[in-house]
Amino acid sequence: MNKNIKRHLEAFQREVRFVGEHPLTPANPRAAALVVILNSVITNMQGAVSSQVLGRGEFLGGTDDRRRLAKDLRGAVREISGTASVLDPDLYPGAEEQFAMPLSQSYEALLGAARGFVTAIGPIKSAFVDRGLPADFDEQLADKVATFEDATSRKHDGRQEQKTGTVTLNLETSRGMVATTLAAARRHPAGRVRLPGTIFDPQRRALRGSRGADPGQSAGGGTATSSA
Repeated sequence: MNKNIKRHLEAFQREVRFVGEHPLTPANPRAAALVVILNSVITNMQGAVSSQVLGRGEFLGGTDDRRRLAKDLRGAVREISGTASVLDPDLYPGAEEQFAMPLSQSYEALLGAARGFVTAIGPIKSAFVDRGLPADFDEQLADKVATFEDATSRKHDGRQEQKTGTVTLNLETSRGMVATTLAAARRHPAGRVRLPGTIFDPQRRALRGSRGADPGQSAGGGTATSSA
């Protein structure tokens, strides 16, 4: 949540708190609608902040796990590839090429090679075991592939959750800003807003708008003149 979103959330919370502390008599349905909408906006924004935080944590956790698991998976793939390279080409034609290390160093290439190895090992598994690999080396490789895929899913899901939280924050901020226009329902017959000191106070808006005005201009817009 950036500073701008944070300021809006705090402003919405102040408005709801003020309305609760200064109820209108008689009750005003439009003002009540404003409070309902702003409470909904606040709840959704707080949930979106949680999604941002949790999503980022999941994304970073999945990224770190992938980095760690890739080292282990690459070692297993390299061992199988090295063993295939010394198999008798007459007994196992094409084994060296079939179990070659991927040219790319990317995680996607590594995962693709590992999946291919798991599929291709079956018919010649005994040859690898005879060369010293564990009897369940193919099952170990399959487990490493599944664990790496799970870490990848956590990374992508975390990123998506973080993005969803950000989008929701922006949408709810806009909805809250639109909802505040309902404050016009709180005007009394003379036309002044009954929320002094809040963002709905016309006096405060006038002061904010006149900060950059020409000092020679009076509050009524005319030119100030000095007395003789």
